[in-house]
Amino acid sequence: MIIERKPKTEPVFLSTLNYGDCFECNEEIFMVISLYVIDGRCPNCNSLVNSNDLFKLSNSITVVELSDDCGCVYSFNDIKVTPIKLKAVEV
Repeated sequence: MIIERKPKTEPVFLSTLNYGDCFECNEEIFMVISLYVIDGRCPNCNSLVNSNDLFKLSNSITVVELSDDCGCVYSFNDIKVTPIKLKAVEV
């Protein structure tokens, strides 16, 4: 997938964005997501980890990184970010 940026807008608080909205932070591109049930094993103790517990931080917002191929999931505080509109192009 190739991501083409459309014009930027003024910075807003992350909490004002909806699921699926994209933004730029520290020159990386992220999309706001909602995690329902994604389970995995802890690499340290091998116990089952539930994503709802893992990202259950007060005032946290779950996002996925679109800037690279890993698609890493992060939990952000309500910081100011620059919303951007993206167009995904299939290759």
